[in-house]
Amino acid sequence: MIAKHEKLIEDLLQKTESGAAKWEPTDSESQVALKLKKGVILLDKQRLVGTKGQLTGYKLTILDSEGIAIEQIQPEGSFYREQARRLFDTAKRQIAKIDDKLADIIGEIEALR
Repeated sequence: MIAKHEKLIEDLLQKTESGAAKWEPTDSESQVALKLKKGVILLDKQRLVGTKGQLTGYKLTILDSEGIAIEQIQPEGSFYREQARRLFDTAKRQIAKIDDKLADIIGEIEALR
């Protein structure tokens, strides 16, 4: 992977975990989208079949403001595949508002007498 791709994944993960990047669902359960002023980033979870069996992989597709794919990134190496997995999982949690729902449930439990 080239350095710009590595930085992109790291920055996306950090901005997603902080709540600054707001991901949205797409028509596919295995894809999320981050809409920006100058384009869209699509993150796909993929099932890959290799010599060691079935693996999970991730692909980022960067679209420009006209919807044209200008770059595709498939994270390589265990560190960046793990970063992409964390990014996808965090984006899905954000979309489903899981942390908000858990906070509401915890608050309700704490209020029990």
